[in-house]
Amino acid sequence: MFREMKVQKYRRKQCYQLCQQDFILDVCGCLNPEFPILEKNNDNAICNLNWDAIICAKVNLTNFPFSPLYQKCMTDCPLECDTITYSIETSNANFPSDDYANRLKAYGGRNKAIKLSNLTVDTIKQNSLYVRVYYADLSYDSITQIPQITLDQLLGTIGGQLGLFIGISFLSFLELVEIVIEVLYVLIFTKDKIDKSQMPIHVKPKY
Repeated sequence: MFREMKVQKYRRKQCYQLCQQDFILDVCGCLNPEFPILEKNNDNAICNLNWDAIICAKVNLTNFPFSPLYQKCMTDCPLECDTITYSIETSNANFPSDDYANRLKAYGGRNKAIKLSNLTVDTIKQNSLYVRVYYADLSYDSITQIPQITLDQLLGTIGGQLGLFIGISFLSFLELVEIVIEVLYVLIFTKDKIDKSQMPIHVKPKY
């Protein structure tokens, strides 16, 4: 399902939203404009065209975690291999201050393009807005998951424990194999000799 979006990076959230979109489409017969829309569904109507469709989409969206499709989506939408998460913080303050409003008014009086000299300080404060978007911190935390133990370490640990508690080593294992081969050899060839020794012997009498 996610491959049909033709995006470079897989994101579990988008895959989950596609599942929700299919659920809304099956139940309500329309598409939720808040979720991604695949090209194959472009011919379907949008749920915001009438009030009943909007209510149907909102109500059934809360019922999605209890539907059989939810469990299938949890399997078909695994966690992505790499994720970048940004923490967002907002802060606000009164702008501008009285002192800065007076500076803006004086600046407008000197600049003919910005006519603020005829405005009062309260008018400037009520009609001024300053927005600043920036990184709070340029450092970042990188979290990488690695196997706690590799296959080589597992085999080494098992071999070490066997050697410690019951004295098994690689040479001991080879000796055990050698004993098994010798036992099989003795059983096979000894049986052939016994069978030959038990064969009847015919003696022709002399007249």
